Amino acid sequence: MAGRFGRLTDEQIEQKRVDVQERNSLNAEKKAETLFKEFLSQCDGVQSTNFYEFSKEDLDRHLKNFYFNARQKSGEMYRVSSLQHYRYSLN
Repeated sequence: MAGRFGRLTDEQIEQKRVDVQERNSLNAEKKAETLFKEFLSQCDGVQSTNFYEFSKEDLDRHLKNFYFNARQKSGEMYRVSSLQHYRYSLN
């Protein structure tokens, strides 16, 4: 019969912690990429949302506009910390 508490080794605990961090990072990256692509799709003159192919100058210009113009679905502005998370996730 299994006890109430597990008996994970230090190595198993560390691996679970790393797995959760990696999964959270991937989710954050996907969310940031989706939001930025949605923004690009609504920008005038943008032919493609594949920002990986943008020149450095175009990417800088679009990111600047994104950070200043991004809004939550409710229309409210994002908190600075939220925009920083998007920035780190898009890097």
